[in-house]
Amino acid sequence: MTRRLSLSTLREQAASFGVAAVMTLAVLGSVAQIADHQHADAQTAEAVPTPVQVVVVTGKRAQG
Repeated sequence: MTRRLSLSTLREQAASFGVAAVMTLAVLGSVAQIADHQHADAQTAEAVPTPVQVVVVTGKRAQG
């Protein structure tokens, strides 16, 4: 049994598809932007040098 779609039903489906496509692209764009910011923060954290403690031990031989 096949049902014929009316013009208004096709318009509703096309509008729904358009809204779904816009929402999907908006969410993907937001996720990409958040990921870019976190990646930049991680790179900045790696680029900042941290002070390194150097311990120098000197000794003398016993003369015997």
